[in-house]
Amino acid sequence: MHNLLPKHTHRFSIYIVICLLLIFVVAFISVNTGYMNISILSFLQTLLGNGSPDNTLTIFNFRFPRICMAILVGFGCVRCHPTKYFKKLASRSRYTRH
Repeated sequence: MHNLLPKHTHRFSIYIVICLLLIFVVAFISVNTGYMNISILSFLQTLLGNGSPDNTLTIFNFRFPRICMAILVGFGCVRCHPTKYFKKLASRSRYTRH
């Protein structure tokens, strides 16, 4: 049986899956690091609604908003294509004669 998708589409889907896994791993690490250490078991209990009020406050009011904002800023940076912008700036040198 032949694969109907082009080769680059398969490669792109693998890239997307790897990036999403990396986002989840980094977000999980970010939730568990900070001034107030939260164990993995406490984190999972808090996500399921059985955590302590301190953990609930820390995770949902401080750490999740920070993580969501970081993800949105990252998506925004990718969406704006900053490399094209910086290439244009680099081609316009201040030291060239007009």
